Amino acid sequence: MKRILVGAAVVVLGWTASRLYIRRLEERADKNLILLADWSEVQSGAARLGIGDDQLLKLLSQAGAGGLLVSPKTVQDYLEDGFFFARRGEAEAVVLRLAERGVAGVAVEPERGGFRLVNPRGPWEALKDLEVGFDSLFIESSAALGFDLVLRVNHDPWLSKEAMFKDLSGLARGKEHFGFLLNTDETPGGKEAVPAWRSFLAGGGFSQLLFEFHPTKASVKLAGQYPAGTFRAHTIAPNELKDMTDRQQTSRWRRAVEERTCRFLLLHMSPNDTISDYLANVTAVRRNLTVHGWQMAWPLARRSWASPTRLSQLAASALALLAAIGAPILALRVGLRDHPWKSFTYITGLTLLGACLMAALADNPLTRLQIIPFTGIKVAFAGAWAGSFLLLYPWSEIVGQLRVPVRRGDILVGLAAAAVVGYLVVRMGNAGAGWKVGWEQGVRDRLEDLLIARPRFKEFAIGYPLLLLGLTLRAERGAKSSFWQDGRWLIGLGMIGPISMVNTFCHLHSPLYLAFWRSLNGIAAGALLGCALLAVRKWGIKRL
Repeated sequence: MKRILVGAAVVVLGWTASRLYIRRLEERADKNLILLADWSEVQSGAARLGIGDDQLLKLLSQAGAGGLLVSPKTVQDYLEDGFFFARRGEAEAVVLRLAERGVAGVAVEPERGGFRLVNPRGPWEALKDLEVGFDSLFIESSAALGFDLVLRVNHDPWLSKEAMFKDLSGLARGKEHFGFLLNTDETPGGKEAVPAWRSFLAGGGFSQLLFEFHPTKASVKLAGQYPAGTFRAHTIAPNELKDMTDRQQTSRWRRAVEERTCRFLLLHMSPNDTISDYLANVTAVRRNLTVHGWQMAWPLARRSWASPTRLSQLAASALALLAAIGAPILALRVGLRDHPWKSFTYITGLTLLGACLMAALADNPLTRLQIIPFTGIKVAFAGAWAGSFLLLYPWSEIVGQLRVPVRRGDILVGLAAAAVVGYLVVRMGNAGAGWKVGWEQGVRDRLEDLLIARPRFKEFAIGYPLLLLGLTLRAERGAKSSFWQDGRWLIGLGMIGPISMVNTFCHLHSPLYLAFWRSLNGIAAGALLGCALLAVRKWGIKRL
């Protein structure tokens, strides 16, 4: 039986290692990213200073913006120029796009220096919100200057699915790199258009952007069917930018790229920015990212990525959750030894192996894109922590303690412990800023600068020192010398360190090497603080 278990363990470890090795190779090759400028936004800011489109494109290229996010034109956009065009071909193209959307009978009338569109059915103002498609001449000219284009596509109820894909195919024809952002919750082309979108993107080698915060329902649906060409994107809202320092912005962009694998960064203009300020900011972001090894180029499609079946996804999620809960408990069960440092090494090492197994089980394209994030992080945390205490304290011993009379001090201690546990459970996920103390983000940023990946506070400052202290007390006083004095409760509290390490590997959209560095830094820093805690305890005992 023992040989069977050992053989099974070797097979599982080998499978885990191969899965993580393949993932690491993919991550090492994924070093390209694009800085995007919102064309309508920057064009508006430049127009106020009298900067023309050609000059603005040159300035953006010099600053380092490699891509443009282009929105469809509306009647309102053409109204600003009075529907006047320098060339007849431009005017006739707009007439055709208007006819596709039910606006028929528009005439092209020659005027001095160009042509003007006339709507015999009424004033243009009544149609000002109507989309008239993309400016093909601008797309061609900007692509000729070396810009990669991403089209912001809305659901246009006036345009048929066939006409929409025909227009988009024409715009993307001949471009080496081209992307799309589905900007509405309803899928452009209609509710049943997602398979058509998948075929369109896969057939043309096009990419889709998926913003990590508040993505549209349409983009999430398409990402689920076509993960190979879907890339996570990040932006900072203009109203948020005006309250951020340059250092905070730089840190935010780097975390999005390095920790959350965002490969498209949409740089907005702050309400306080001039076009010169904006261009300087683009240059600063590009310089900071290139210094850290990132290449300003179109991200490479992951050809091997395919959507898992529903059954395999459910099975993998269930097994991963069991591994996340069981790994720290099993590590504690196997790792307890007479020597505290040996126990500490076994517990942390075995938990790290269990975290790797969990990451290998849960890894697939949908979890990597966080379309389907790892579910049950808080359940895994609570279950593993409760299981650790139940392993340390038999049920009969717990029942015996429940029969002991309770004092007011015990109630206060219990309430304080419950509050601490509740706070830690909330902080397992992406807690809002309201749950963080004011100085926390500054400390985080400083640790990020000093280390490859900052260790988690609850690991190195709370979990591992308490675990080491508890193991030392257990070794000195013997197992189960009393309920409170043999160090078991400290071991139980200290298990938050190994459990939090498993939680680190649950963030499957983050690169694997960061999870390892974060965990190893936490173990090392926690061991150093644990040594300091043991030294203080020894000094205190001598003084007494």
